[in-house]
Amino acid sequence: MEKFKINYQVLTDLINIHFKVFYPLKKFLSEDDFYNVIYKKKLKNGKFFPFPIFLSLSKKNYNKFKLF
Repeated sequence: MEKFKINYQVLTDLINIHFKVFYPLKKFLSEDDFYNVIYKKKLKNGKFFPFPIFLSLSKKNYNKFKLF
């Protein structure tokens, strides 16, 4: 089983997403949603969301762990 380390901030973001603290988010932001939140303060679906929640990974780890 492959593993990678996450910091405390990512852990708390994961927990908050799981328990719907960041509603309407159900997962970390996609690139498109990230830029919409930064520039327009809303998600692609038009729902207001004021700050970006993202998982920061190196490209190597992203390619290793991405879901299909």
